[in-house]
Amino acid sequence: MNSDEFLKELQYKLRGLPETERINAVRFFEEYIHKANLSPGTDVTTICGTPEEAARQVMSGSIDNKSVKRSIRAHETKEQKESRHNGILGLLIVLALLISGGLVTMGVLGLAFDFKHFKFYGSSNRITESVTNISEFSTVDVDSDVSKVELIADGDDYRVDYSLPTDDLKYEVNGGKLTLKYDSPNVWGFLKSGNNYITIHVPKGTDMGDVTLNSDTGAVALTDITCKTAKLDTDTGSTKVNGSHATSMELSSSTGSINVDKTTVENTLNIDADTGSIHIDNSSFKDAILESDTGSLHVNNTSFDNIEANLDTGSIHIDAPGKAEEYSLELETDTGNVYIDDNKEGKSYSSSGTTDKGIKAETDTGSVRINFD
Repeated sequence: MNSDEFLKELQYKLRGLPETERINAVRFFEEYIHKANLSPGTDVTTICGTPEEAARQVMSGSIDNKSVKRSIRAHETKEQKESRHNGILGLLIVLALLISGGLVTMGVLGLAFDFKHFKFYGSSNRITESVTNISEFSTVDVDSDVSKVELIADGDDYRVDYSLPTDDLKYEVNGGKLTLKYDSPNVWGFLKSGNNYITIHVPKGTDMGDVTLNSDTGAVALTDITCKTAKLDTDTGSTKVNGSHATSMELSSSTGSINVDKTTVENTLNIDADTGSIHIDNSSFKDAILESDTGSLHVNNTSFDNIEANLDTGSIHIDAPGKAEEYSLELETDTGNVYIDDNKEGKSYSSSGTTDKGIKAETDTGSVRINFD
C-alpha cells in the first residue's frame, strides 16, 4: 500500500473523530512517512501498520515520538544512517560555536554593567521554605521550569522543601495526589538553576502509585521510592534513580546523563537520552529499550531478559548475566567493532539463543561490547 492509499483509508477509518483531531492524526502519519524517507515503492504498512491498526493507535492515544524514531531507524538504509550521523555532527559543531559566542557576549555585557544591576539574579530574594502541613499522598505530578526536582523516601512525614528565586510555587493535594508546579517569571532563571531545588519527602516504606517528575532546566531524581509507574523527564539536566522499585519506568533527558543504580523494574524500562550517556548498575528489569543520539551506554551487574539498545554516536558495553548461548544476539556497528567476551567479531554479529532472552544493540559510531558471566 503506497502512502496516498494509506492516508486516504486512514482518513476514512477516523471519520467518527472531530474534524480537527482527524486532520491532525492524518498529518502526523503523513509527516511520519516523510521522515522515514522510504525507498520508492515501499509498502508504508511496514512502518505504520495497516490503516485499521493506525486508527486504533489514534483512538487509544498510544502514538508517541519514541515509537516513530524506533520504526524509522529500523527501516533506514546505510546511506540514510550516514546522512543522519553527519547531520548530528554538523549540529553539534554549530551548537558549540553558538555557545562559545554566547559566552563571549555575556562576558562583554558583564563588563559593561555594574554588578549591583544583577541583584535580580542573586540570592537576596531567594525563597527557602519547608512545607510540613501537607496531607498524605500516594501519587505525584511535578512540573518545574527551573530547579532540581527530587522525590525521596526518608524520615516519617510528608514534606516539601524548596529553594527558589521567587515564591511562585503552587501545590495542592487532592484525592491523594500531590500536584506541584513552578513557573519562574524570570526569563534569565536558567543562569542560577544550580541553586534551585524542590525536594519532596515521603515516609520510608511508602507504597506509591504513579510518579511524574519534570524539570525544564534542572536534574530530576528518584531515591528509595517504591511506586507503580515512574516517569522522569528533563530538558537540560541529569536523571538519576537510586534504590527504587517500580512496575514500569520511563526516563528521558534532552541534554544530560541518565543513571540508574540499585533499582528494580518489574516490567519495562524505557530510557531516552538525546545528548548524554546512560549508565545502569546493580539493578534488574525484565525488558529495556535504551536510546541515545550522542552518548555511551553501560550496563553493569544487572539482571535482565531483553535489551534493545540504539545509539547514533557512542559505544555500547553490556555485562550480561549467564552464558552467551542463552541469548539471541543482534549486534551491529557502522564505525567500530563488535566484541563478545573480548573476542572481535567484526562489524556485526547475530545468533539464536537457547532461551527467550535477547540483546539487540546497534550504534552508528562506536564499539559494541557484550561480556557474559
